[in-house]
Amino acid sequence: MYEGSEGTAWFAGVTRSVPSIAGFYCGDGASPVASGRVWRRRLHGRATQIAGASGLAAVQLDERAQGLTGAFREAIAVPTMVDVDVSLPSDLDALQAQLLTSTTREDLRRIRRAEFRYRIATDPDTVREFHARHYSPLVEHRFPEDGHIRPVGKMLEDLDNGGELVCADIDGTWVAGVFNHRTAAGYALMDVGIRDANEAVRHKRAVSALIVRSLERAVELGEDRASLGRSLPFLG
Repeated sequence: MYEGSEGTAWFAGVTRSVPSIAGFYCGDGASPVASGRVWRRRLHGRATQIAGASGLAAVQLDERAQGLTGAFREAIAVPTMVDVDVSLPSDLDALQAQLLTSTTREDLRRIRRAEFRYRIATDPDTVREFHARHYSPLVEHRFPEDGHIRPVGKMLEDLDNGGELVCADIDGTWVAGVFNHRTAAGYALMDVGIRDANEAVRHKRAVSALIVRSLERAVELGEDRASLGRSLPFLG
């Protein structure tokens, strides 16, 4: 059981990404408040109790959960993680129109106000610096309990096989970046970093800025598909 400023989340059988799911649903300060075992025959009642109190009841069923499928008819079945892909138009004007929606309008406005300047880097030493000063600090800061840091050696291997680093600068200072990989399947956005995990830079919508610039880069390279990686399931 986790509690935070915005809610409660209860997990049964879920082992992957639990702190991240709890943080997404429960809000700031989400932390475990109780743990224990529950009999399989009591899962439905306990889940219903949690949901009835406006909490999140997340239950992972396995092949041995005979007889429980009917009990969870009112639940939403989702995978643990989902792929996030986007089809790209053939020119930048069409991409801008595609990106401009009621939900992205504020992000795009903040990106313009921050006055990011972008550049492409393929130097191994720059990638090593990105891994040490941008990527690793952000993962450790944002996902201290269940974050996974990709080895720098793997990043350098990808660099030799279609990888590149999209860097974002403000006033000549390198503040953020994203390591991307061009493959036969399209242009994949892979590893995002913010220098020293600076929260002020993140609040300038640096991640959104890097996503937008990466999609532009994919269009410039003639790609018709981009991958934004994997995400926790979300409605919408």
